[in-house]
Amino acid sequence: MITQKDVPISDITTFKNSGNISTLMTFEDIDDLSSFVKKASRFFVIGKGSNTLINPQTSVSTFIKLSPVLTDLQREGLFITVPAGMSGNKLLKTAQMMGLGGLEFIAGVPTTVGGMVAMNFGCWGYEFADFIDSVQVMNSEGEIEWLSNEELSFSYRYSNIEENNRIILAVRLELVADHALKIHKRSQENIHLRLSKQPLRGNTFGSVFKNPDNDYAGRLIEVLGYKGTPFRKYIKMSEAHANFMLNEGHGQFEEAMALIEDIQERTKSEFGIDLELEVKIV
Repeated sequence: MITQKDVPISDITTFKNSGNISTLMTFEDIDDLSSFVKKASRFFVIGKGSNTLINPQTSVSTFIKLSPVLTDLQREGLFITVPAGMSGNKLLKTAQMMGLGGLEFIAGVPTTVGGMVAMNFGCWGYEFADFIDSVQVMNSEGEIEWLSNEELSFSYRYSNIEENNRIILAVRLELVADHALKIHKRSQENIHLRLSKQPLRGNTFGSVFKNPDNDYAGRLIEVLGYKGTPFRKYIKMSEAHANFMLNEGHGQFEEAMALIEDIQERTKSEFGIDLELEVKIV
């Protein structure tokens, strides 16, 4: 277990807003994690921080990360079991080398396996839950159990992991047999497509809002004139994709929240639509 104090938020999130968190603990051993969970009153599990906006004044004093070696990598035919702390790109490359396809839609996304499970990451008609057989979790008592896909109640950008106070340790995926070169080609195509439509090289936490029924949050935000228009000194919605917020310098949490709330208020008043957040606010 590695403990760090006064860690800059810019070191642990892709949005890189200003401020520090009090404590960051990285766990490489299951028993250490279990002992911590049994005693801890409140903490937040963070992966790549690519879907997270952290308030430096948060009452959450401890953030925890899971090492990619916390659990073992295993393969059984078309099934592969991977640790929650593994990056999405490492998972994709590992599956590719094994001749297991299906996950090419995650190519280029800065995330961890655990993060994709918790939020049921999806795009282009695919969802991570489509490939999940079961998930290994630790409950609030520090006990470990396996849960089936159905027990996690997956839906659009949702699982019941957080509300049930569980930590994802590993996930068992059922993939599709395919040729490694074909998997690689599709992955590269998706990376290029993503870079052409999303500002992934900028400081962003990805989509701010979930898409409302029968519409797209990005379309509504663009119609309202936010796309590419500076809102505060360093904060704006991207020219590349109106549902992506950019921090172009020393952006602050309060500035990001002001823009989020402004968009929600105008979307409600002008279209009668309540935009739900996709980004996780801490």
